[in-house]
Amino acid sequence: MPDLSLLVNLLQLVVKDRTQLALENIALRHQLAVYKRSVKRSNINDGDAPIARRVEAAGEVSATPVLGGLHHRYSRAA
Repeated sequence: MPDLSLLVNLLQLVVKDRTQLALENIALRHQLAVYKRSVKRSNINDGDAPIARRVEAAGEVSATPVLGGLHHRYSRAA
């Protein structure tokens, strides 16, 4: 009987490890997809000025997080 409980505990460990690995894989794939979408949108790494925008002369400056807060896009609210 002790051998059976040892086998059951071992199987539970293996299944839990595989489940955790699968969940981490899903989370990593999701993070990569978000990164790819945001890089295509903002072109952060294309030279000194990523996107040409019109100059906003008046208004309060607000920061919008990009890439999960790694970068920010600044704009003025009218």
